[in-house]
Amino acid sequence: MARIAKKSNYTFLHDAARDNAYEAVAVLLENGADVNARDEYGYPPLHWAAWHNAYEAAAILLENGADVNAKNDKDFTSLHWAAWNNAHETATILLENGADVNVENEDGDTPLHWAAWRNVYEAEGTSFEDQAEVNPRNKSGYTLLHWAAWRNAYRTAVVLLENGADVNAKDQNGCTPLHIAAEDDTSEVATVLVKNGADINATDKNGDTPLHVAAQHNAYETALILLESGADANAEDDKGHTPLHIAAEKKAHEAVKVLCRHRERRGWSW
Repeated sequence: MARIAKKSNYTFLHDAARDNAYEAVAVLLENGADVNARDEYGYPPLHWAAWHNAYEAAAILLENGADVNAKNDKDFTSLHWAAWNNAHETATILLENGADVNVENEDGDTPLHWAAWRNVYEAEGTSFEDQAEVNPRNKSGYTLLHWAAWRNAYRTAVVLLENGADVNAKDQNGCTPLHIAAEDDTSEVATVLVKNGADINATDKNGDTPLHVAAQHNAYETALILLESGADANAEDDKGHTPLHIAAEKKAHEAVKVLCRHRERRGWSW
């Protein structure tokens, strides 16, 4: 009876694991439930426990032979889900039971990529720090710091930098984390990147500096930070365009104002 599945191969054990009904989990397993049964998306019960931080259920599943590194159809493991949802207790249990902290999903993302995306800086407070690669790249070349910059995940960025993250790592398009911060106007992260040695005039494959990117996206707060930190306002991209050219072309009015005020303070002629 314990093996009977609902529609989509979703079993009673999946239900119990999701709800942290750990006593029910134990009873189902005692009566022959398949601890590694997969639903239609390839999720075993342990994935559902990790997603919902059902750490007591997770512990019982692992004690009864759950595959700690089982992947779903997209190559996500339970640790990916625990990282995504800041399931600190479950992540700790998974790691204690041999979870691979550097495992990649189909996009090349490790659990820490997902923790960085969600600004789950507590995840780095587990034994993640001792086991994880701090500069892994996914298939787009993004490091954890790129994702932290994208999400303005300030605390995560600080933790990553304290643990040796490469502040000037480039993705497949030649973008550094500072380029990403400039694109999304994530000024808090931009500030911490600059303070930790980010190259403010680094160029991507198009010759764009972070200031070009900030100008293009009207990211005027980040543009101001870059200028105050010594960014070259006259840098030219591969087409000979300066940040001010870009801002004017994109009608990025606030960025234009910031760049013009900078020129005036410097006493530059027009």
